[in-house]
Amino acid sequence: VGLFQASQAGHLSPRKLTEAQLRLAAAAGAEYLDEVVAGISQPGDEEPFTVALADGSRVLAKNVLVAAGVYSSVLPLLPEDVAVSLTGAQAMLAELSPEDAQKLRDMPSMIYEGVHEDECFYLLPPIQYPDGAWLLKIGPSTAYSPPLRTAEELDAWFRRGRLDEKFESAALRFLRAAFPGVTFSKHRPLLCVTDCTPTQRPYVD
Repeated sequence: VGLFQASQAGHLSPRKLTEAQLRLAAAAGAEYLDEVVAGISQPGDEEPFTVALADGSRVLAKNVLVAAGVYSSVLPLLPEDVAVSLTGAQAMLAELSPEDAQKLRDMPSMIYEGVHEDECFYLLPPIQYPDGAWLLKIGPSTAYSPPLRTAEELDAWFRRGRLDEKFESAALRFLRAAFPGVTFSKHRPLLCVTDCTPTQRPYVD
């Protein structure tokens, strides 16, 4: 049994989204500083915020929007602690030829619910990455998701450079069964992190 959603569904390119946001911000007069934020402070309610950068410089701002993703709750960026659980997530980028990518050009984004938790996957259609390779992304359920608690653990997870062997073999087995006419020549690991509040709803101040 399957459900096909023909409209208002699909996927976004995070690279293109970020590029578009930076272009729009620059067009509106913003200045882009490619630096790591070390901390944010405000001496008083009527005083500007001071954003300390890792290179030692400081930026004064009337308002600060913290958009550090999963690092927002583990770095000194917010005025108070928030309860957020962080979980490591794994995905595989399976490489296929341009010819096979063309065969799958009409493939939708997919979610597959298997019998067991470790048999659940999501898939994106083949996408050509900046290095020219055509890659099909497959990600797992929470069966392969370790908890993470600190910025150091996040850094180590992102730099891990390898997938859980059980997920790797299960994902390859699924791909070969789902796409019998497609050859996946090699694959790459993709390490991600998801965050969740206790209520599974966003914080709104």
